[in-house]
Amino acid sequence: MKIPAGQVENLTRILPKDAKAALLYGPDAGLAEERAAAIAGQITGANPDPFSIADISPEKIKEDAGAIIGELGAISFFGGRKLVRVKYAADAASVAIASALKFMDEGKAGDSFLLVTAGELGPKSPLRLLFEKEKNALALPCYQEDAQSLAAIVRTKLRDGGFTWDDGVIETLAARLVGDRMVLNSELEKLFIFKGEDSQITLSDIEVLLADSVEASLDELCISVADRDPAKLFRLFAKSISQGIEPVRIIRQLLGYFYRINIVYGKVRNRSPEQEAIASLKPPVFWKNLPHFRRHLGFWAKSGNKLDQVVEILLRAELDCKRATTPELICADSLLQICRVR
Repeated sequence: MKIPAGQVENLTRILPKDAKAALLYGPDAGLAEERAAAIAGQITGANPDPFSIADISPEKIKEDAGAIIGELGAISFFGGRKLVRVKYAADAASVAIASALKFMDEGKAGDSFLLVTAGELGPKSPLRLLFEKEKNALALPCYQEDAQSLAAIVRTKLRDGGFTWDDGVIETLAARLVGDRMVLNSELEKLFIFKGEDSQITLSDIEVLLADSVEASLDELCISVADRDPAKLFRLFAKSISQGIEPVRIIRQLLGYFYRINIVYGKVRNRSPEQEAIASLKPPVFWKNLPHFRRHLGFWAKSGNKLDQVVEILLRAELDCKRATTPELICADSLLQICRVR
């Protein structure tokens, strides 16, 4: 059953009685995961028996096309409803999932529920169409929410946490955290820990909280640009702009990132061990970003030095941004140019 985006939030909180399966898909993985948890709670309760939940990976389905049917037909060890989850599904799993839905239509799965999460799926996606056409299955899109929609979510979470807030707090948080519900939840959790027993949230608290968030967003953006991943980088670019980050700051952050690659490459060319050269950087590369940095070093420096082209693109973009009335467009175009460097 095809569900309009505006109805998804309510449906995940109160499932239709005849629903037997749901697909959560879209670019906002955090929102999809939060809604999946809300649906799962309705099936298995707040403190589920681990034996009432079965997680099946795409790899498992590839090895055994009947894995989903096998779990749907298995009775929960301690009784109650059985939840079968397929995470990170893609169109390749649509045939196996179609068979599972048919198995459920035939009444062979008892009261079991099938919950599938996926990334972005186009209108012609076989997996998405399968759920849109199935009468008792829900196709639930999880698209990025705007600041107005997010404000209501933030207000509810703060109120549920027992907090009060100064004027402007809700609007500032909503505008700066548009992009991914997982990021929103993470930042609010940090805010709650930061406040401790102080229940009044001020704008100063938000500025302290979001300073780290901005740096994390810029790091993610730099990695996606160096990966030459247009879809991801433009999503992160939009998020950075919504956080109030100036285009010139984005360009300078990128210049700094590629400059650090060049520093390491220079040391490696002078016979320094790569690990030692990377470790010499100040500030150090965040440990989670090390695999990305090494990969970027290999592509942008070692495999035919392309860094000069990148620096030229970014320096020209910085100058143009300072003169233009639409610096966002110039910045976005420069990111796309970097993606095209070969």
